[in-house]
Amino acid sequence: MAFGVRFSTESRGKSAIYLDQQFYEMIVSRCLGDESGYVVLKRIAALKYKSPTFHLGDRELLDLCAELKMLLLVESHPQISDFMLQCLVAIERECTISVYGDMYPELT
Repeated sequence: MAFGVRFSTESRGKSAIYLDQQFYEMIVSRCLGDESGYVVLKRIAALKYKSPTFHLGDRELLDLCAELKMLLLVESHPQISDFMLQCLVAIERECTISVYGDMYPELT
């Protein structure tokens, strides 16, 4: 499983970033627990292949940036910073971000 992330201003075929299987595994293990403290990342980790796209507006993008900063304190995956940068770009452009599940296999 992996995630595609795109800006709301981009066409369906253009991604802002592609988050790989290792990123998926990391957030599933860190963020799916009930007491993880990661609200937005938990929703992203719960996405499945062909799940409805998760749209993040201003509030969710700010919350996601805060969660990614917390995650950086305990994980060193390079896509954490890349994802945070894309969120900041979306905030600056005043657009939303869409996240969708892509590829198999999914963790259960």
